[in-house]
Amino acid sequence: MKEDNLPAYIPPYYRAWLLLSKLRKSLKRRQAPFLRRARSNEEAPVCPAGKEHLLELVKTAEPNAINKTAFHYKEDLALPNVAGVVSEIEALEKLLDIDKLRYSNFAGNFSPADYRADSQERKMWEMTWLILNSGVTVGSSVLDVGGASTPFSFYLANKGNKVRVIDNDWGDNGLVYNANYIARKMNWNLAAVNRDAASRLPYEDGSFDFVFSLCVLEHLDPHARRSVIREIARVMRSGATAAMTFDYDAARDDESQDKGLRFSDINTINRDIIMPSGLRPYGNSKVYDDYGEKEFLGALFLRKI
Repeated sequence: MKEDNLPAYIPPYYRAWLLLSKLRKSLKRRQAPFLRRARSNEEAPVCPAGKEHLLELVKTAEPNAINKTAFHYKEDLALPNVAGVVSEIEALEKLLDIDKLRYSNFAGNFSPADYRADSQERKMWEMTWLILNSGVTVGSSVLDVGGASTPFSFYLANKGNKVRVIDNDWGDNGLVYNANYIARKMNWNLAAVNRDAASRLPYEDGSFDFVFSLCVLEHLDPHARRSVIREIARVMRSGATAAMTFDYDAARDDESQDKGLRFSDINTINRDIIMPSGLRPYGNSKVYDDYGEKEFLGALFLRKI
């Protein structure tokens, strides 16, 4: 962590806490690979929703599909309705810039080097695609899993939604503090909690109309992923929608890390997302993966019946 990448308004005591947190995480990671291997071998869950609700991989994309890859993200961003939301997000970012209030980049930090145009554009596709196709409306109760200080959670709060964010500030960048600081400054109904997403969520059953998660689940091992999706389903109201994206890099060479989720590995998505959640695919249930072997980005929508 480089101190000059932290927002200037983060106080010294919190900076010291971040350094201590970084040391604790460093010690914990030395034991993590052994735990991941053991958990990955656990028995696969039984699907409470029934096999008829599992996803299917097909060779051709369905017209107007929303559960799909972002291979054509440039074309999607040019669509009039998508472009409208892009303009709103960019306007909010400019407003925050004027007041020297910080929002995170695609890599989940505040480092100027990570605000790369191509990656930021793909992140914009994730944000706008989930906003438009989830059907989130003003005044909704929203949970964002892993999105502290993102333009996405700020946008939803700025539109008048009640937003709650769970994030463990894995990079010790002050994301949670920053999110709550800006919420107070902007008078938003947004509250972020520094907490491991794989633990029990601190919310009552049926608390949210919408739950979002952008490029988080692929970073978790299968055990943690199943725990998260079960908790997401628990805190969703009947008729609520869960919208998520997966970002996958086949070039990862650390064998102790799970290789993530993508539509071409449809069994992994069914096993780790659909089956343990009991949620039903919303939109097209036949998904198409047209990304190359080394890269992937896609969106998935689920609904609680």
